Amino acid sequence: MSRKQKALSFFETHNCCQAVLHAFADELALSETSCIRLGAAFGRGMSRGETCGAIIAAYMAIGLKTTAIDDDEITQQADDRMLRFNKRFTAAHGSLQCKELLGVNVLTPRGKRIARERDLFNRFCPRFVESAVAILEDELVEKTEAIPGNRQQG
Repeated sequence: MSRKQKALSFFETHNCCQAVLHAFADELALSETSCIRLGAAFGRGMSRGETCGAIIAAYMAIGLKTTAIDDDEITQQADDRMLRFNKRFTAAHGSLQCKELLGVNVLTPRGKRIARERDLFNRFCPRFVESAVAILEDELVEKTEAIPGNRQQG
């Protein structure tokens, strides 16, 4: 099963953040329970409508896969990867924010009602999960191999 398929299958019963983390659980040395717990607060985006939970999961994975040794290098490497991820996701979907991606602010009662009535979480979120996984997969594989001094090859 591909990572995209794994994420989409998990998304059927879990949130977007949990699904993306689960797709990379083996590579990140995370158990299924850890993925569920780490991602629990990020379904429907950080603070319920801000940064998409699929993106938050990608940021977590980027941090966990950073191979630099000292704190400054770790921060720089993670920042570089995050900015590349953001650029690609935004190019594909126009935003990083749930409320913009879905076209409704799910923080408000009206927004929640509209999202439910229009089935937005099922109609659109799987695309964001799939996209986050694809971009992250490219970023982790390509960039890990290209990092000078990287001790983890392949």
